[in-house]
Amino acid sequence: MLLSANSERIEEGINDQKVKVTDLVNCSFKTIDLAPAVCWHYKNKGFCKLGNDCKFLHVKNFDDNNDNKDIKLSYYLYKTKEMKYKVSVLRRTFEENGFTLMKEITNELNFYWGNSFPSSKIETFSFSTLINHFPNSHHLTNKNLMTLHLQNLKDFSYLPISFVLPNQMNEFIEFNKLNLNNLWITKPYNSERKKESKCIASIYISNPLLINNKKFDLRLYVLLIGKGRQIYLYKDGIVRFASEDYSNNFDSLNNLFIHITNNTINDKMNAVTSKGTKHGTKKFGFFNNKSLSELKEEYISSNNFELFWNDLKDLVLKTCLNTIYNKDYQEERFNKYLDQCFELLGFDIMLDEKYFPYLLEVNAMPDLLGVSSSNHLVYEKNFEVKAKMLSEALTIVNNINHCQQQQQVIDIGSFELIQ
Repeated sequence: MLLSANSERIEEGINDQKVKVTDLVNCSFKTIDLAPAVCWHYKNKGFCKLGNDCKFLHVKNFDDNNDNKDIKLSYYLYKTKEMKYKVSVLRRTFEENGFTLMKEITNELNFYWGNSFPSSKIETFSFSTLINHFPNSHHLTNKNLMTLHLQNLKDFSYLPISFVLPNQMNEFIEFNKLNLNNLWITKPYNSERKKESKCIASIYISNPLLINNKKFDLRLYVLLIGKGRQIYLYKDGIVRFASEDYSNNFDSLNNLFIHITNNTINDKMNAVTSKGTKHGTKKFGFFNNKSLSELKEEYISSNNFELFWNDLKDLVLKTCLNTIYNKDYQEERFNKYLDQCFELLGFDIMLDEKYFPYLLEVNAMPDLLGVSSSNHLVYEKNFEVKAKMLSEALTIVNNINHCQQQQQVIDIGSFELIQ
């Protein structure tokens, strides 16, 4: 099935029907434009007296009607937070490129975008439906499995020393007997299991690279494509800052605004600031992000960035080859559906003061909202990076799976092919 709004559909294998492709050149996804926010009057009333002069985005309430029998391009969302927000980067990218959000799965579905591989639904798909997960993705995106797979690899020092608890409690205790005074940070196996008894204990990176005395981490994007088992690394990303100056003093350990770079945590500082503090009008969290390209241009020398980037490519390559692309973790259905699968992953990376990257975790469903889930306010930096990245990722997926017979050079945009 051709995934371009400018081309006819093609379907093979269903009732032995084949439709000639008339145009495979325009398989690209355009990047959506940044809009400042949603016009609440239009959203709630269905009209705006300012019309085209309104500077806000005109979208109605979530009442999609896809009963149109002439639907040519379609996508389906399953258990994603973006489903509720038509202004999200994910939904706008699909819909402004001619795709219709379906209420149910059909055998003519172009894209399935869910929170995991659709094992119970896969038999209803056409062989050409593209799926945003591999059957074995959990070997990388589950923190406990990722740790177990990577912690003892040779020539892989990108994972902070970590232990899966309680399974590796004895090893953890023995390590601490030989290495005193270590500071540890714990994380639950995954976001749905927040029991402290089951967690990953990782040694705390106490010498992070600082920007303006603030700790930061990187959200970077990796695209895996089943056909050809390719790995792409996006050359831009999001830099997320802590709100207060870094300190490794014992008295500061309970201050999340110093040690945690998560946007949701640091966004809470805006409420604190609004009540009147030394921070004045400074914004934090989502509003304080930078792009990786800005970080490179403003703060990191070209030599240091090149060293970091080469290490990062090595990190990504070895991480993927030893998890999702490791034959030991591939069931029969992996090879059966391989050519239909792709994966857009969010790698969370932290740099130490020597620009060495450490892998914190890998997210199977990196946020593709780009807007506030409470008031639809656009997070400009997040939106710009994610919109460009997503359109280029879908273009690559689309071209490799449906335009390869043209033997044309595929424009991979700001992605870099590392395998």
